[in-house]
Amino acid sequence: MDNGYRGTICVRDEYYNVEVVSEYIKDYGMAYIDGETLNRAIAVFVIDLTKLYPKIQMMWKGFELEEQSKCRVNEGFIKNLLQGEWVTDYWIFHALLEEMNIINKQCEAIEIPKLFSHTYGTFYTDMPEGYRNILLATLKNYYDFVLVLEILVVHNISIKAFQKDSLFIKGIARKDDNGNIKGSIVMLKEWINNNTKTNFDVEKVIINPLRHIRKIRQVPAHELTNNSYDIEVFEKQKELMIDTYGALRAIRILLMNHPLTKDVEIPDFLIESKNIVFY
Repeated sequence: MDNGYRGTICVRDEYYNVEVVSEYIKDYGMAYIDGETLNRAIAVFVIDLTKLYPKIQMMWKGFELEEQSKCRVNEGFIKNLLQGEWVTDYWIFHALLEEMNIINKQCEAIEIPKLFSHTYGTFYTDMPEGYRNILLATLKNYYDFVLVLEILVVHNISIKAFQKDSLFIKGIARKDDNGNIKGSIVMLKEWINNNTKTNFDVEKVIINPLRHIRKIRQVPAHELTNNSYDIEVFEKQKELMIDTYGALRAIRILLMNHPLTKDVEIPDFLIESKNIVFY
């Protein structure tokens, strides 16, 4: 169970067996190893480790960092669990899901089909499986995450949203002049350019990040890849999430300019775009 700066490690209910040695860590905190690039670790309370079976304790011992002075525990974990304070930062993973929900509400207000076929809540049981921080920096984990992100955002776009006319909105055709079926990203670009006025580069801010997700997704589908350890995976996931969130935020801002969306409530933290962090 991952909430960004903290989480829980346990066996799922359907797999729990009292006769089998299992492990339970009530709270782990995201931590970072000093260095030029992002490198993660996790911090756990000793009290949680003492409750584990000896066999499990030895497994944890094998992964204990020797130079813990070079490891920094996330401030939110310290504030929340050691000092009893509220954490005012918002995990970008949650913020992206919130943007998707708001965009769909804006589409309803405009009286066009929802842009996303499926939306999700931010409680850990409501989030898509695999939509979380990468803890082990392997290429397989990275490509698995990209697959989840592609299904969540790109594959989830409903072309029906682009085909209906409404107030100040003109639907676009499913096929081009040559009779070829347009893809969802192509339709999104055309729809935005036809129905909105922007002060930014739509191609750069919205379209390219979505195409980039699909491009990365195609690598393991068409090439043989090694599941090698690559610390750069952490930075790659960070950049991918920041760019994807920026694309969805830009769509939401464009829809805010439509007169029918003025009553759609948007949380202050999304409007101000402050304290949205990648842990």
